[in-house]
Amino acid sequence: FMDCSSANGTSINRSDLELDLMEKFAGYGFNKSHSASYALIAYQTAWLKAHYPAAFMAAVLSSDMDSTDKVVRLIEECRNIGLEVARPNINSCNYRFTVADDATIYYGLGAVKGLGEAVIQVLADERATNGPYKDIFDLCCRNDSRKINKRALEALIKSGALDCFGASRRGLASIAARAIQIAEQQAKAAAVGQSDMFGLGGSSASVSTQPDQLDADAWQTALLTPEWPDKELLTWEKETLGLYLSGHPIDRYDAEIGGLATCRLAELKPGKQRRVIGLIAGVRMTKGRRGQMAIVTLDDKTARAEITIFSKVLETCLDRIVNDKVCVMIGDCTMDEYSGDVSMRADTVLGLDEARNQYASSLRLTMDSTFENGKLELLKQMLSTYSVGNCPVSVEFSNECARARLRLADEWRVAISETMLEQLHAQFGEAAVAVEYH
Repeated sequence: FMDCSSANGTSINRSDLELDLMEKFAGYGFNKSHSASYALIAYQTAWLKAHYPAAFMAAVLSSDMDSTDKVVRLIEECRNIGLEVARPNINSCNYRFTVADDATIYYGLGAVKGLGEAVIQVLADERATNGPYKDIFDLCCRNDSRKINKRALEALIKSGALDCFGASRRGLASIAARAIQIAEQQAKAAAVGQSDMFGLGGSSASVSTQPDQLDADAWQTALLTPEWPDKELLTWEKETLGLYLSGHPIDRYDAEIGGLATCRLAELKPGKQRRVIGLIAGVRMTKGRRGQMAIVTLDDKTARAEITIFSKVLETCLDRIVNDKVCVMIGDCTMDEYSGDVSMRADTVLGLDEARNQYASSLRLTMDSTFENGKLELLKQMLSTYSVGNCPVSVEFSNECARARLRLADEWRVAISETMLEQLHAQFGEAAVAVEYH
């Protein structure tokens, strides 16, 4: 190559450079036949997605369901194109993602962490043969207890796959061990050809497993047990599914978002000093010309946005940019010429409590004539614990005759924190406590 290049009048340096470029390209260079094949597949898949979006996305989700990160991105794409991915349901879902109708996809139980393909197939086959499961006892008793063990049952409960039974997930978790125990007793009795104290015998397919026959008290307890707090419920969903399906952690801050942010992520437009709030869904560290930088994916339920944090700011906020934490970011927005999307560069990153204390105008407490002296003393103790800040406290009191709003003396100013608000909500109710903003 070098000899021929020289003979054609090309300099040695130029020939050497071109040879290096050719060698580099050869590491992943497509010939025409390869490129044509890719083009054909790209056309076919684009056509399928355009004309049969539910079937296409169900197939793609099924092919990548071993990768939680890919499942999360694909479900986000489903939402973007108007498809609903239904929650896991033991009475309608199978191992793979399947099509419910043109606008709905059934969740693939194979994407639930803690469930194996063999277990899911056994559950689906039994359901197909003998009909839907009626409750958690029915589920356990109709299937091999060696398959439906504690780990698998917990995964089904926490993912929401047993919500169809009508009991709360916390209630189901409280009787899971009892359901497994009854199933094991039934299996042992069937193995020796005897009936146990419940009078159950024969094959699992022919056994009646209504909860009133097995353990009516336990089932009633499960039905009456209140649900886990939203925060815990969503944590279990994230653990088993890798994403939030029944809600979003940002939902609990809906009343504050208007004060903490100047716009939602879906409303971002080029301009200076936008302030946004969201849940950190991903952090990617990379090297830039000025040193280490971070690209943070922020999610506020209306949209997701990638926000760049350069090294100087990054040094001050490393402890705040952690996955699944809520934070407030302030910075300038520009239009990305390459993607056509709005991009944001953060100049300030605040933790949720920092942002609250910086932008709150007051902590408002609502009381009425039923607010007893005992509760008043408790309130004084709680406010004293947090009286190290600058946020004023206001009390809105009402009775049959009048309503008044009083601002407490400066000595009662507090530092707002998530812990303090949780304690106040637990003692006085969600509606009695509110953070107000300028």
